[in-house]
Amino acid sequence: MLADAITKVRRMGIQYRCVAPKGKPGARICELADQLNVSLLILGSPDRRPSIAKGMPDLDRLLGESLSDYVRVYANCPVLLTRIEV
Repeated sequence: MLADAITKVRRMGIQYRCVAPKGKPGARICELADQLNVSLLILGSPDRRPSIAKGMPDLDRLLGESLSDYVRVYANCPVLLTRIEV
């Protein structure tokens, strides 16, 4: 999966860095974003919330945190979530 993404990114001339850190994923993503001075973090995130809750982003904190919700709350840079259908 990463090989296909890297090929597309290279064709577009976008700089990238591939890292595989160990530890809790949400915390490590936020730490790496700080270390690498990331200006925008883009995450793919399936939308599993019931339709009535889709307009209430903070409801996720009451129902339990997902990786994307953790990063959205704790990252020190803007986070763009791209929703995918499951």
